Amino acid sequence: LFLCLPPIGRTQTPDEPAEAWTLEEVVQLLRDSPWAREKFILIATGRMTRYPVLLGRRREPGDLAPERLPAVYLVRWESAQPVAWAFARLADLGENALAEFLARPPPEVAELEADHYIVTVRATEPPPPPARDLFAGFERAELETRAELKTPRGTIVKAARVLRSGFGATAALHFCFPRQVNDSALIAPGDDWVEFSFSGHNNTTLRVKFRKEALPPSAGLPQP
Repeated sequence: LFLCLPPIGRTQTPDEPAEAWTLEEVVQLLRDSPWAREKFILIATGRMTRYPVLLGRRREPGDLAPERLPAVYLVRWESAQPVAWAFARLADLGENALAEFLARPPPEVAELEADHYIVTVRATEPPPPPARDLFAGFERAELETRAELKTPRGTIVKAARVLRSGFGATAALHFCFPRQVNDSALIAPGDDWVEFSFSGHNNTTLRVKFRKEALPPSAGLPQP
């Protein structure tokens, strides 16, 4: 699937009503906004290599070091009303293929939203061989235990459930975290960030911190 996407730049919610959002505004919100980040990471291959160093005009082998190869992952705070509006706008525009490419969550997510925060992750630039995709080879239970949400108060919760969507280039994971922990709200009114993390192969970790503007002022959904 090849799609021509417009360039992105960090944005807030467009000022117009959702029904008037342009395609470019919708794509920006779903890819690079307070609720979405495209995160560059280096994935360890488990091998050692000598990275070349520049000596004058010559490249010489450097010291032996763990080989790490680049990848980019889209990480999105799905439990935000603007994100739901953005996917509804794509439907209005007839952009079903683009919605799938941008990791539209499966229908089951709507049933889980009341009790869970949802974080979507998709490889937008998978690592080249021999590096493995961060999530490759893990069973569902292992995916759940390797994914965490952390608050400024030190509260850490594991994913209660993981859903899959798409195939190939559109494949995505949707991590579901409980909104309540020990009868208290996971995200309190005073929290100014929440951090998603996933520990993959060879001690490679994907971390994305969602700041105050993406978080709910109360126990409700994140607001613009």
